[in-house]
Amino acid sequence: MVEKVWRRQQQGNTNTENKRFSHLKTIFRYPGAKGRYLNQILPFMHPATPKYHDVFVGGGSVMLAYACANPSSAISVNDLDSGIFAFWQILMEPDATIKKLFALIDQQPTVEQFVRLKHSTPETLVEKAYRIIFLNRCAFSGIVTSGPMGGYNQTGESKIDCRYNAEQIKYRILSIRKLLKDRLTVHNLHVADYLQTVCSNEVAYLDPPYYEKGRDLYPVHMQPNEHLQLSNILQNMNNWVLSYDAHAEIKRLYQGFSVISHLKTKYSIANASGKAPVALEYIITPKVEYKMNCISLVDIVLLPFYIIKYTAIGIWLGGKAARKALHAVFK
Repeated sequence: MVEKVWRRQQQGNTNTENKRFSHLKTIFRYPGAKGRYLNQILPFMHPATPKYHDVFVGGGSVMLAYACANPSSAISVNDLDSGIFAFWQILMEPDATIKKLFALIDQQPTVEQFVRLKHSTPETLVEKAYRIIFLNRCAFSGIVTSGPMGGYNQTGESKIDCRYNAEQIKYRILSIRKLLKDRLTVHNLHVADYLQTVCSNEVAYLDPPYYEKGRDLYPVHMQPNEHLQLSNILQNMNNWVLSYDAHAEIKRLYQGFSVISHLKTKYSIANASGKAPVALEYIITPKVEYKMNCISLVDIVLLPFYIIKYTAIGIWLGGKAARKALHAVFK
């Protein structure tokens, strides 16, 4: 399967392959990942802009969906986590580099390998990319600072390799690589520095580390003063979409110059009862008056089409949950 994709990667895009890309999923597992909620996030995105920016790209679920739907848009991603940066950067490297990464991915996961990688300091791009892939796929709920699936003694019901399918990981990497070929630029900057690169006719999506639990979930998180700094920067921009945990401080930071919508989410981490807790998150956008200066009359006329288009894409990618959401709107 992987070899077939590898051979297709050397050929030009076709309409068939463009449709296939609509099924692309990230290889990463994250608490709070937005792959399930694309139908609720994508309608906020201004379509077919010259460039799409994912400021905290992480696993890139929203970016991949936008790239599929807008094949003419350039894609720029950023993440301060060196491992995440290495993964997205390596996609643009020569085939020989990808094959070195694949040779590492083919290794069977073990607890000994988990311990070694968790405490290692990789030096090369390949080593950094492999480390984040391995730990994300083998750690509890994808939290690389936690222990392995099944525990260090492997006495748990799940085992360390239960989320690690080497063939599937390689297949997705090659498919993503083809989708983003000649379109992707990758950065490893602080959010304040990166936002200076965003032009007014482009769109930026931001999914920062959680305000309340970020320290517990991510190796690279933000301090309260950085959350404040981000809100101050966005107050002077009009081309962004932001998702956040529903925290009183976030509401205070963004009230007055933005519209705060609610997104009901189900976390991937189960609680004591064994069920994934349901929580609210925010989708925050500039107020209408801020956005109108970058929307043309043609855009306004075509707005219903855009909503239908992205809702359809969200349904296609979001599955059963998305169909339920749409039914709730139109019933």
